[in-house]
Amino acid sequence: MTNSDEFYIYSINVEGGTRRLASPLPSEFTNQHGLCNEATAGEFIDGDGPEHFTPNPEFVRFMQWALAKHAPAAPGFQSQAEKQPDGPTYIVDIRSIMQGKEPQQEDLIGVIMLEGGQPKEFKGSAGYKVLTENGFMRIEPWLHQKYLQELQEFVINKKA
Repeated sequence: MTNSDEFYIYSINVEGGTRRLASPLPSEFTNQHGLCNEATAGEFIDGDGPEHFTPNPEFVRFMQWALAKHAPAAPGFQSQAEKQPDGPTYIVDIRSIMQGKEPQQEDLIGVIMLEGGQPKEFKGSAGYKVLTENGFMRIEPWLHQKYLQELQEFVINKKA
């Protein structure tokens, strides 16, 4: 197992070879509770880097659901809603921003539609990529912590 940008790469021996899976969950957790589809970001096939990464749609759907659930309580969300009480508020992966670059379409996680400053609807972005040339997904720390809590609870409950 290796760690890359707060993602962990697990080499799992299966009949016929080894699979290299990426997850935001550390080995201390996965050794005890396992690794399910919703916790597996994707698989590296025949190499490293985004061009060799096959994303897992179940991971993206769960991540988008968890972020949509917690984003309205995130620091800064209410001030954004006060400035623009109606219309879209975007949830953006900050990996490009952290490198001093403009976010790209592949960094758009989703959009929350506001009415009167209240969230009414969330739409996940079909073009979002968990891994790009700028690295694995990075989200604002408060929201990242909430996402990891949701994911860990899900994995524990799924195992039960």
